[in-house]
Amino acid sequence: MTPTTRRTYALLLGAAPGLDKELSSEIALLQALDAVDEIHVWGSPQDVDAIRGLISTGSWRKVAAVNSAHPTRDATIFDGLTVIRATARDDDLVLIADADHRSLTELTVSSCIAVADEQGAAILASRVSGDVILAGHSGMLAGQPRDGSTFIAAGLLVTEFSRMYDLYDWACTVATGAVESPYRWSLSQLGAAVVPS
Repeated sequence: MTPTTRRTYALLLGAAPGLDKELSSEIALLQALDAVDEIHVWGSPQDVDAIRGLISTGSWRKVAAVNSAHPTRDATIFDGLTVIRATARDDDLVLIADADHRSLTELTVSSCIAVADEQGAAILASRVSGDVILAGHSGMLAGQPRDGSTFIAAGLLVTEFSRMYDLYDWACTVATGAVESPYRWSLSQLGAAVVPS
C-alpha cells in the first residue's frame, strides 16, 4: 500500500470590510505554493461576492469555498475547522492566516509550513514593544501574554489539524467563560515553535 501524503489546508480570514484586494493577493500566493492543497476563504459579508467573482474566473483551482466570516475570529476559525473536518486527517496541517494583521510572503508561509511539518506546529511572530511573545533559547514558545497585554502575531499559524481542532473544541465546550478567548487559549497550548517574521 502506498503511504498517504500529508495535506495542507489553508483557512484565510479577512473579516473586516474592504479586504478583498488583500485576500485576493493572499489567495494568489497560497495558490502558487505546492505545499498548500486546499484553500477556504472567510471574508466580510460585503466582500464575499467580489471574491467569489474572482474565483469564478477559474484560475484559482485550490479554492474550495468562499464564506462569510462571523463577527468574531473564534467563531470563524471554529466553522473553518468544522468544514474541513470531513476530509482532514489528524496529521494534516491547517494553516490559519489573518489578512487583518499582515500580508503573507512566500518565505514566511513556506518557513511556517516547514517548521510545522517537523514539529507539529508553528506560529509567525512579530516583535512588538514589550515582547508579549517570549521564546526560549530552543526557539520554543516559553511565555504567554501577560494580563492586559495583547497577543500580537503576524497573522499566521500552522499546526496539525487534530491538535488545533481538539484544543479549540475543548476550549469552546469546557472552558467557555473560563478564558478570555478560545482561540487565544488554543494558541497558548500548542507548544508551537516561533518563526520570526
